[in-house]
Amino acid sequence: MNISGPFIRRPIGTTLLAIGLFVVGMICYSLLGVAALPNIQFPAIFVQAQQSGADASTMASTVAAPLERHLGQVPGVESMRSNSSEGSTFVLLFFQNGTNIDAAARDVQSAINAAQPDLPTGLLNAPSYQKANPNDDPVIVLALTSDTVAPTELYNVADSILAQRLRQQEGIASVDIAGSATPAIRVDVNLRALNAMGLSPDQLRNALTAANVTSPQGFLTDGFSNIAVTATDSLHTAEEFGKLVIAVKNSVPIRLSDIAHVYDGQQDAYQAAWFNGKPGILMYVYRKSDANVIETVDRIKSQIPTMQAWLPAGVKLHSFFDGTPTIRASLHEVQATLLISLGMVIMTMALFLRRLARRLDPRAAPAPAGGHRLGRHRRQRDAGDSRGCEPARAQRDGPVAGPAAQCADRRQRHLATGLPHRRLQQHRRDRDGLAAYRRRLRQAGDRGQEQRADPPV
Repeated sequence: MNISGPFIRRPIGTTLLAIGLFVVGMICYSLLGVAALPNIQFPAIFVQAQQSGADASTMASTVAAPLERHLGQVPGVESMRSNSSEGSTFVLLFFQNGTNIDAAARDVQSAINAAQPDLPTGLLNAPSYQKANPNDDPVIVLALTSDTVAPTELYNVADSILAQRLRQQEGIASVDIAGSATPAIRVDVNLRALNAMGLSPDQLRNALTAANVTSPQGFLTDGFSNIAVTATDSLHTAEEFGKLVIAVKNSVPIRLSDIAHVYDGQQDAYQAAWFNGKPGILMYVYRKSDANVIETVDRIKSQIPTMQAWLPAGVKLHSFFDGTPTIRASLHEVQATLLISLGMVIMTMALFLRRLARRLDPRAAPAPAGGHRLGRHRRQRDAGDSRGCEPARAQRDGPVAGPAAQCADRRQRHLATGLPHRRLQQHRRDRDGLAAYRRRLRQAGDRGQEQRADPPV
């Protein structure tokens, strides 16, 4: 069976097939994902819960234990681990291999909903879950610094302006802010003064809660119109909290400033970040699992000048971490390898067709019609091709015995039949392939006879 025969007989179809394969390859190349690691999913899910003001033992007994009881009933769970610290609980679920992670995530959410009645009411938010992702690393980190603006105000700018803009960009999954927290009024209680006043921490907490609750006050009506009653009972500044009356002892009001230090601060006092030796705010940008990491980072960098124009005077936006240099280098290496491979294929085909000189030298004139066969044989003679025939030398030196004369006779017969050049090439390829097959069989038989003729040692 001659595999190359159909392609030789149909050069136009072969050319169209090659062009089609090239176009399909370019389309597939443009659709390839670009990331540091493959987009795979491990059978693991994280569950997190937070409660401000609770120590590790309280979080373990009141938050982690109820979650573990309900999450342990999820089908397919192989093992479960939990870690509780001050104000937070972390539960890690490992599932059996082959488990559908999407179905397992739905079961985990159902278990979290079922555990809600058993959880304390002081949780900041409902427990949340997240699938394990090996690519869950920030692709770029931005920093906000200023010599005149406080970190709490920088946090407001990052949370209300920059983070919202970044989350709207294509390919961005989430933006985390570190280095500060939401502004809040902090109260540092003097326990000795509190005990001297005959008060308990619970009384202080209840007084603060009752004085800072915004609730409906009702309506006033005269039968014809209704008026909503509102009261400005919410406290906003540290000065207002300091004037709050906690209790009355012996007709003397006890204010919050008498037993505590009230000041403006942040919810989490243990967060801080520095950039180039200056306090700042860090923004960690995470991409979606199916997004191109290089295009995502380039898109964010192109938005930095625009976002800088939105910032107050004295605030600077920096990009100090980029997770794409190694990915870019690998992508360039792949592109260079593809180009080298393409060049080697073209060179091999040119050498195989023995038309390299004509392709490289544009001054080479094409062979005249009717004489291309003799020209080809002259080139074979000059190149030392043993399979070529030498009609010119045979005509000059007289009859040549052996394969040369047989080759010349075959050529004359083919030329006399008027067969096209393509048919002659196909015929020669079939003849040479059959001759090579016979030669290999003959050599194998000779080697077998030599082995049988050798005397045993």
